[in-house]
Amino acid sequence: MKPIKVTAFGVKKACNEFHWASWGEKRSVVALKSNVRFAYENGKMTSPEGGEKLWKSIEPPHAGAGLSLEDAVPFVEDVPLPK
Repeated sequence: MKPIKVTAFGVKKACNEFHWASWGEKRSVVALKSNVRFAYENGKMTSPEGGEKLWKSIEPPHAGAGLSLEDAVPFVEDVPLPK
């Protein structure tokens, strides 16, 4: 894309370790550890639904108190480019 677009994504307070990716002409998928999938299609990244299913799937943090159900919130954010 021009201009370049940078997107941050993951699950807040979780271990967002890359697991695999599949690149297609129309749709791409990036999966975090434990197969939590984010899809990129038509210039937009979409996240999995939050809730108990995501909480049971995502890799908890490797230090600290762990990951509560309320903390397992997926995010997709555009990152501004440096000037």
